[in-house]
Amino acid sequence: EQQKDKILPIITKLSKNTAEEEHRIEAGELLNKMASVFKGDILTTFGIEKISQLSKDTMFRVRKAIAAAIGVSSALVGEEVVTSQLLPIFLNLTNDDIWGVRKACAESIVAISNNCSRSARLDQLTPVYLELIKDTSRWVRNSTYQHLGPFIASLDGEDIPPKLLEHYIGMVEGTRSQYGDSDTVKFCAFSFPGVLLTLGKEKWPTLQPIYATLTEDLQW
Repeated sequence: EQQKDKILPIITKLSKNTAEEEHRIEAGELLNKMASVFKGDILTTFGIEKISQLSKDTMFRVRKAIAAAIGVSSALVGEEVVTSQLLPIFLNLTNDDIWGVRKACAESIVAISNNCSRSARLDQLTPVYLELIKDTSRWVRNSTYQHLGPFIASLDGEDIPPKLLEHYIGMVEGTRSQYGDSDTVKFCAFSFPGVLLTLGKEKWPTLQPIYATLTEDLQW
């Protein structure tokens, strides 16, 4: 009851189009931080309504804050709500003209994939991921590579397209290839167990050369 009486009016006031940009950003960040403590149906009604509203804001920093809030909220509202309500908002943000918003989407996409339906992961999120990984912005590409292993681990083994696996395999080359920069080697190593577990022992011959390369890497 205190949330409805004290917190929601604050977020409503901050999120109004007539408010200063910084206030609308605060509203998005509050939704991000408060999502896990909202009680009952507050998140699935009030929260998603505000997320939808602010995702269309004219200021990119507001939309960026909302991209992050969607990731947090997706772990709390259930598969049906994620797939039918949050996913369409998120997909629209992945096409944003501002690279900072697209980067925030790359950082949230694993949380959404873990909580939406299998068909949505396969038919909607995976194609989007393959677009983000070749984004015109280096920062978006690097962030997408950083989360590639966890994203693969969020899929069913038989749903992983060859192109996605190709990108993961290429991460061990770091700056010597098109696949991100030197940090991608570290991201590849960190996520290797999850990727192997997802693909299964049948794919070990494909992943074994990656493992050998990682164990010989000079970066301790």
